[in-house]
Amino acid sequence: MGEDRGGAKPPKASQKNSESSNSKQNNGDVADGEAAVPIPEQFREALEESGIPPEEKEIIISEMEQSLTYRGPLPPPSMLRDYGDIDSSFPDRIVRMAENEQSARHRFEGKIRNTERWKLGGALIVSLALIAASAFAAYIGSPWLAGVLGVSGVLTSILRWLTRAYDS
Repeated sequence: MGEDRGGAKPPKASQKNSESSNSKQNNGDVADGEAAVPIPEQFREALEESGIPPEEKEIIISEMEQSLTYRGPLPPPSMLRDYGDIDSSFPDRIVRMAENEQSARHRFEGKIRNTERWKLGGALIVSLALIAASAFAAYIGSPWLAGVLGVSGVLTSILRWLTRAYDS
């Protein structure tokens, strides 16, 4: 959940209508049916006080973009409302999609935990079998075989625990 989601870039904050013969400064109006994002009043005031020629101000305003990023599986409530304005089923579908994704993630993580249990159990069984074989080899009078099997059994356990710690 710690990963960034979103990064949506709404349309340009304001754009100059190149087809229009009206060349007044653009105050958030846009051409050709694109959505307008209001220009912050602080920005407008700073631009007015800057002494920049009106033509350059218009270019600056027309190139201003707004970027929105958020963390988590769902967009902020205001964005959900905006999606609801487009189609009333969108917010429910988005929430359902996030719930399905979370459910799938929980199932996947459960499978990983089960796999880890099986790996640990298998390593324990192999290790115990090697140690038992080592004891049997020592009993029948084969010290070299007993040593190799015993060391292998112990190393199997140690290596499995070390790789488990490294994987975590």
